[in-house]
Amino acid sequence: MRKRIIYSSACLIFAGAGLLGYHGAHRAEPARDRTVATPAPSASSSRADDGASRRRASSSGEPAVAAASDDGLDKASMAPGKPRSGEHFPDTPIGRALDQHLLILVDINPGADARKARSLAELRTHAKEASQVLLDAYHGADPADTFGRWLISLTLGELKTNEGYPGLTEIAHSEIPAGLKDTDREGSALANESAIRQNAAGGLALLARAGNAAAEHDLLSLALSPPSGDEAVRTVAIKGFLAAGSDYAARVQTLKAQLPSRYHDVVTLTVSDPEPAFPPDHVAANPKNGG
Repeated sequence: MRKRIIYSSACLIFAGAGLLGYHGAHRAEPARDRTVATPAPSASSSRADDGASRRRASSSGEPAVAAASDDGLDKASMAPGKPRSGEHFPDTPIGRALDQHLLILVDINPGADARKARSLAELRTHAKEASQVLLDAYHGADPADTFGRWLISLTLGELKTNEGYPGLTEIAHSEIPAGLKDTDREGSALANESAIRQNAAGGLALLARAGNAAAEHDLLSLALSPPSGDEAVRTVAIKGFLAAGSDYAARVQTLKAQLPSRYHDVVTLTVSDPEPAFPPDHVAANPKNGG
């Protein structure tokens, strides 16, 4: 347990340090890459425009873009930069909706939580296509873009649809590249890759709790043998497996019978949601969005 506490503390330190680099890099971008804010329309006209856009989206079958806040500005579109993985989304209705969703995830302005919820609800109506586009983008992403891949794995899990299962199990079981370390000089490369797989394991836990037997089997497998022996992924999988059914005592016995004794303290803890996997190059206190 002491090792896990030290590990979590290290994640906080590296995530906080990453914020400076992430925002500093975006501040250095040329002005032409930034969206210029325009005067905000009234709240009533904003709501009317939003309703009209949703009706147009509904008639065309295109996912509606998350609504603007009451001041009429879509704060996500005003962000100084966006995750690079969005470049891999196709120029299709779903691709554009996903690109917008990733912008919402890094929005720290009021109303971001509500926009995120609306965006997820729209994406779930096209769950199969959205899940495949996310997985394709993950495959095509720059391996060094850990923040972009973290956002993709987070979104794939938060969709909470069985169509996302193939991508979640692939990411959760994928081995962490050898030789990565968490050092002051090299950054938090190992923790970043772990966070991506923790997201995927968390997504499997949501599916297992909803009755997906294959996801439940994956959680047991990850609890016993996580990718590259990653302890944080193991903890997420243990908690997810314990919470996947009402037969808690039987699940405890299953895990205790197969896990080394040093993990039994995790198994006997009251079932609770695992700690969120802090995103690479982002603030620890604001891991998803700032609504």
